[in-house]
Amino acid sequence: FTEDIIMLFGKKKTIDLLISGMHCEKCVEKVVKAIKAVGGSAIVDLATGKAKVTCPEAIDVNLIIEAIKKLGFDCKAE
Repeated sequence: FTEDIIMLFGKKKTIDLLISGMHCEKCVEKVVKAIKAVGGSAIVDLATGKAKVTCPEAIDVNLIIEAIKKLGFDCKAE
């Protein structure tokens, strides 16, 4: 059982997101924090509004998108 969990969460995927409404570095920090809260990590570019998210395969991209939308930003997968 434990090996199954390790295998499931050990596999990573990368998701490219387009985020609109960010105006400053504080916005970027909030987005990164929200992504971390759902189990991912991210590099967010304020100038382009793009985020490269790395997370376990088991995490649904919609969970990440909704976490960002709750902050007041628009977000979609590229």
